[in-house]
Amino acid sequence: MLPQPVFAAPYISIHPKSGAPGTKVVVDGTNFTSYIGDRLSIFFSDMEIAKIAVSVPLSGNFQVVFEVPTNVQAGDSAVSIRNEAGRILAEEVFTVPMPEVRLSTWGGTVATNLQVSVRGFYVGKSVVFNYYYGDETMYLGTQVAGETGECSIQFTIPASPRGKHNIIASNDEGQRAVAEFGIIPSVTIEPQVAAVGDIVIVSGNGFTAESNISVNLYDAIVASAKTDDLGAFSSRFIVPVMKAGKYLVGVEDVSREVRWGDLFITSRISLSKSAGEVGAKITLSGTGFELRSNIIISFNAQESFTARTDNIGAFSCIFDVPVCVAGAHIVTATDGTNLRQVVYTVESDEPTIPQPLLPKQNDIVTVPLTFNWEAVYDISQPLFYTFQVARTPDFVLPILEKSGFTFSRYELEDGGILLPNRKGTYYYWRIRAIDGASNIGQWSTPIAFRVKPVDILPNWARYVLIVLQVGITILFAYGIWKAIKNAKITV
Repeated sequence: MLPQPVFAAPYISIHPKSGAPGTKVVVDGTNFTSYIGDRLSIFFSDMEIAKIAVSVPLSGNFQVVFEVPTNVQAGDSAVSIRNEAGRILAEEVFTVPMPEVRLSTWGGTVATNLQVSVRGFYVGKSVVFNYYYGDETMYLGTQVAGETGECSIQFTIPASPRGKHNIIASNDEGQRAVAEFGIIPSVTIEPQVAAVGDIVIVSGNGFTAESNISVNLYDAIVASAKTDDLGAFSSRFIVPVMKAGKYLVGVEDVSREVRWGDLFITSRISLSKSAGEVGAKITLSGTGFELRSNIIISFNAQESFTARTDNIGAFSCIFDVPVCVAGAHIVTATDGTNLRQVVYTVESDEPTIPQPLLPKQNDIVTVPLTFNWEAVYDISQPLFYTFQVARTPDFVLPILEKSGFTFSRYELEDGGILLPNRKGTYYYWRIRAIDGASNIGQWSTPIAFRVKPVDILPNWARYVLIVLQVGITILFAYGIWKAIKNAKITV
């Protein structure tokens, strides 16, 4: 008898090694040479995969594909190849997972972006996702389970009360899985940087539903509110007088757990009015500065005076707006650590036009001469006048210009610049005002005047001329009388 050949033991490999019902499994058989031509069957656990039979080819190797049955139990099951007598020739372990929901994070605040994944659901079947919070249900969407029974979805956690809430995945085949997401309370502060007197809005989500909450700042309750049925609230408070710095704002509900948010208090200065005239009395107030410290105050970078803060970092002082030009000017206050600035705008309205009084139009004047005009008033003091005299009404070449005086008159004692006029020859004068903010007013209407001629001879010379005039007159009259008398004698 010839010896029989010895064949290696047959074995199978499967891919994938796990999956939900409906997963397509590839089975590769190797070393089945002893069973060439035999009819072999595939079993999943103890269930024969119907309508799939293996006929071993001459190579002794084969490949076959089957689907995981729908009625299997979760867990490890044997995938086996059996002969017609039911003997197991080779087998491999395949795992059917339990339907399961997995979350990208176990918990978080409202508005967390959450990824929800499932596995173990029937392949190719629709999976419905829902979020249950309080008395509310939020439909998240539907996904089809993939080749191994897995799918996922993303959503943003809506306003929800404190605690654990269910995220449920289910399908029409009766599969269902649950995961819990824990809501963590959160606090929002707007604005995060504020000064004394500002309104700060504190809002929160994820607190105990329909409970009273308190807002605390620097160990003092500054506001209170009540959450709605989803654990949300909004409240506001006015920043009290306090030193600049970083502070914690605490929010507490009935659970006694406190959630914190940062609030940065900054120093600030303010003026009792932000615009006005030169010389105005302005109150400068400040908060948030160092406690009991000297404050250096300057106007347009020129140090003006100092003030001192109290035991809560506040100060107040009064100052007069110095003489300066119209427009915006910077008021600065600093304690060496904090520096704050505010703008004061000086008015830019030009003064009214002074009205000339004397000399009047076409007056004939003598020197010394006083020019008079109506005084004008302007809110920005002091007010100054500029005065001009010219030989032409266009004042192209003034023969006299005086500025910087505050009286509404000008006395011209030296008349050397005003020569006596011939008839029809005039001088012209005008006036304008400039206020403490350097706003320049319009010129008044030019006024024409003439200068009366003056005698330049001494008194004794005038008397001699008078005597000569009288003598000449007498001699002339005597000559006429003499001529008349001689004519009569001749006749």
